[in-house]
This record gives sequence, structure tokens and C-alpha cells, in this order.
Amino acid sequence: MKDKTQNKQNELKTAKKRIKDLEKELNRKDKALAEMAAILALKKTEHCFRGPRGRLIEPEEKQGIIQLIQETVSQGALQR
Repeated sequence: MKDKTQNKQNELKTAKKRIKDLEKELNRKDKALAEMAAILALKKTEHCFRGPRGRLIEPEEKQGIIQLIQETVSQGALQR
């Protein structure tokens, strides 16, 4: 009887640890997915700011781009 109780407690402890590990992994993957979505959104809008390669960027346009980058970094985006 004592062995059965001990086994049940061990199973419960193992299950709780597994749940905690899975939740941790889910949170990590959720953050990675959010970051990839942000990167994808930036890449989709990138063509709005960039023309053909080698195009001169006007100072006003450059300031707008810099401001957008600073806003995204201040909101938690990673800067690489």
C-alpha cells in the first residue's frame, strides 16, 4: 500500500515537472513566433522604403526609417 502511494506521488511529481517544462517551451516558442512575425511584417513593408539597390535615400525618408527602427527597438524588438 505504501509503495502504491509512493508510486502515485512520483508519477504526479513527474507529470507536474513535464507540464512545467512544456509550458516553458511553449512560452519560448511563442516569443520566437512573435519575433518572426514582426520580422516578416518589416520585410513586407521594407519595399515601401527601399527602391532598387543603390538608390539614394532622401534625408527625410532616412529620418522616418530611423524613427521606425527606434520605435520597434524601444518596444522590445531585438537589434542585430
